[in-house]
Amino acid sequence: MGAAISAAGRVGELGDAAVPARTSPLPIWLAALVEARCQVIRDGEDHAVRWNCVSGRAQYTNAGADAELIRPLGVNLEGGQTLAVCWLPGETDYTVEVYRQDEMCA
Repeated sequence: MGAAISAAGRVGELGDAAVPARTSPLPIWLAALVEARCQVIRDGEDHAVRWNCVSGRAQYTNAGADAELIRPLGVNLEGGQTLAVCWLPGETDYTVEVYRQDEMCA
């Protein structure tokens, strides 16, 4: 099973032959992040991170009430927090931000 990602309003399982062809390839940094097969660890159980691509960033929101650990990034998310990952030109590592949805509203 491939990693799920949403980009340009379309959702599909990467690596799944049933997915319609993308109109443009994933940026290299995002393809590498998806291939890292990040996992959500909650209450001793794990599942794949379902990344959403929003404004050039990969995002995942902990929609539950319990804390989660995102591996291999080592990021802890409380309930309602969102993890945003991007790659800035000239940088050598991902830029990682954690915020709550209400922090993004003006």
